[in-house]
Amino acid sequence: MSDKFGSYVSSNERHALETNPRLRGMNYTHAWVNHSENFVNPINGAHRQSIKGVWEVRIKKYLKAMRGVHRKHHPGHLDEFLWRS
Repeated sequence: MSDKFGSYVSSNERHALETNPRLRGMNYTHAWVNHSENFVNPINGAHRQSIKGVWEVRIKKYLKAMRGVHRKHHPGHLDEFLWRS
C-alpha cells in the first residue's frame, strides 16, 4: 500500500486490517462487511466482489499459464502481474 496514492480496502469483518500495527499511519480507507448479516454493508456499501472477481478471472488465468514454473517463483510472478495491471 502506498501512502502516496491512498487505497480503499474492503474486507470481511473489521478486525482484519483495522488492528494491524503495520498499517497504522498509511493512507487508506477501510470499510468492512459482516457476511453473516449482509452481502453488502448497508451503511457504506462495502463489499468484496471486485477483488474476488479479479482473483477468479484474471489472476487464476495468469497462474494457470505458468504451469511448469516452480512454485517458489510464483510470488514474484504474481507481484509482477499486480504491478502491470
